[in-house]
Amino acid sequence: MTTGHTEQLVTFVLAILAGGVLWGLGAVVLRAGIALAGLALGALIGWLTWLETGGSFPLWIILLVFALAVGLVGLLIYRLLLAGLLSGILASVGLVTVWSMLTFVPSTDQSSVEDRTTPAPLIDVGLLLVGSSERSGAETTPNGEGEARDVLPAAAQRAEAVRRALVARISNLWGQWQLLAPRTQLAVVGSILGGILLGLVLATFARKTSAVIVTAVVGSVLIISSASRLLAMTGAPMHQIMEAWVLLPTVALAVLTIVGVLVQMTLLRRRVVNQEPAAS
Repeated sequence: MTTGHTEQLVTFVLAILAGGVLWGLGAVVLRAGIALAGLALGALIGWLTWLETGGSFPLWIILLVFALAVGLVGLLIYRLLLAGLLSGILASVGLVTVWSMLTFVPSTDQSSVEDRTTPAPLIDVGLLLVGSSERSGAETTPNGEGEARDVLPAAAQRAEAVRRALVARISNLWGQWQLLAPRTQLAVVGSILGGILLGLVLATFARKTSAVIVTAVVGSVLIISSASRLLAMTGAPMHQIMEAWVLLPTVALAVLTIVGVLVQMTLLRRRVVNQEPAAS
């Protein structure tokens, strides 16, 4: 196994472990998780800054300053992050659900050229979860960028791969969006706005429930996407499976998220029950 494969293996395993913690205990550890994520992100930013400045300052000082700064900012904007994540999740659910439902409904607009086979959002969600069948950008990077790629850690390479995948899927979704009928576009926009509003309301008046939903979704995404890529590394035909049933990644994500929500709600109830006798 090459060094690159070893780094990918370690990255995926760590992502699955992190996803499992968020999936089952996310509401309990969310605040601490945001702080740790901020520390890690700040350290990464500090390390890249140290490389760009040519090592003009001691590395440990740069890492410490950036890690503490980003970690503290994450804690300060905890509620804002929670509201933004929940609104984004519910808006995405509304977009995928309404677009997919209206795609299968016969339209009276004969000029519409909507695809009646498979809704574009379902394909894009599946490809984001399973991973693109094309070679990653790290393997196809031009020679001029090879040195920059070599100094990036495996986590940074995966982050760049995720960014490229998101850009590709959003571009495809935008192209399909322009082919939709005006009434369908209006309904999809309404579902997105409704999801954003619902997310803001829930994050304001039901913070625990919001934390449960957000962490269950994020944990499920990490588990499914990392596990599917690990299986692909072993030679499993993940894309052939998706082509056989395009709904598989979306259904798996929905089921795993619902189970995660139920598990976390059960744990939270038990904590409340255990705390009541101690308080009395």
